[in-house]
Amino acid sequence: MNAKDSAENAKALVELLKSNNETIKVFREQFQLAIAALQTAAARIQHERAQRKISRHREAPKQPAPVAGLLHGFARQLDAKVKAIDQLLTPDQRERLRVIAPGFVRGVLANDPDVMRLVQVVLGGSAGAAAVCIGCYLPTIEQRFAS
Repeated sequence: MNAKDSAENAKALVELLKSNNETIKVFREQFQLAIAALQTAAARIQHERAQRKISRHREAPKQPAPVAGLLHGFARQLDAKVKAIDQLLTPDQRERLRVIAPGFVRGVLANDPDVMRLVQVVLGGSAGAAAVCIGCYLPTIEQRFAS
């Protein structure tokens, strides 16, 4: 290998590293946006709860909205997001997730705080960011939810 080839290889490596850094930067920004949105939602929920406690003493209780009506649109959005994430996962990743699904479902049904945080982070960002997150943390997820 001569000096010219070495210089070209070094240049190509630098460009590849710049590209990877930009990709990581975009994913980091997506996760930061998701976390900020979750923090804003949590603050709003806390504020609403505090307001409800104050207003309970002043007014008669109102009839709650039917749960089925609230969940209908959410279920469609959730289904679309899961399908978009699924398309970005490899067949191996899909199979590994299928194997641990029963343990994950038990965590959801038990209202496990770790599961709720995982769902919020994964579903709060873009499908691409969620797929990368799942790919990076799949060994940890498998350990946590193995039956």
